[in-house]
Amino acid sequence: EMLRSLVGSEMCIRDRVYLGLQIPQPMLEYIILTIKELDLDHKLSPAEIRKDEGWAVNNQTRKTNSKSIHASNWIAGMLWHHIMRTNHHNFQYDITGWDTDQIEYLSYDTGGFYKWHHDDILPMYQPPTPSLHELDYNPLEYNRKLSFSLLLNDDYEGGELQLLYPPHTFCKVPKEKGHLVIFDSRVQHRVNPVKSGTRQSIVGWAVGPRWR
Repeated sequence: EMLRSLVGSEMCIRDRVYLGLQIPQPMLEYIILTIKELDLDHKLSPAEIRKDEGWAVNNQTRKTNSKSIHASNWIAGMLWHHIMRTNHHNFQYDITGWDTDQIEYLSYDTGGFYKWHHDDILPMYQPPTPSLHELDYNPLEYNRKLSFSLLLNDDYEGGELQLLYPPHTFCKVPKEKGHLVIFDSRVQHRVNPVKSGTRQSIVGWAVGPRWR
């Protein structure tokens, strides 16, 4: 296994804010080829953020474009393998699958950014208890527990991924093509504004039953 800690400071190593590995170049090229075959760059739409009980575009907080990749795609399966091994050896959280059964392809053009936020989404309301014949999977009963970000290119300026772990640990994630980082979804993080070029990545969230 090529799993190793890749951190921007000694505190990141001590606090285990995130774990990282390098995807082999041939596999990375195959990922990029798959994205081209799916024509994702021409299917992008402005990414949304959680607002009240729904989702909406907010360019004051997040400015990027996205397109979902279904969990049945081989990319999601390969990344799930690394999520599961990282979880087994480091977090041991109760996780069951990808949030909404998909991962996301993101493209940050020049000026694109995402301010400080965390991925651990809690329901804003409790839906009524369904009748017995209506019982079904309820996504509101699940939390995002582990997040990942796979950087597909590094030929751009700015756009650094940074993580903040209170009270004092601040991590600068290496900007390396093919670098995959996995971290607790409750950790605050941001993507600084892209100064030039386009930042491309794949992100996703492993979910599991609500924290108890």
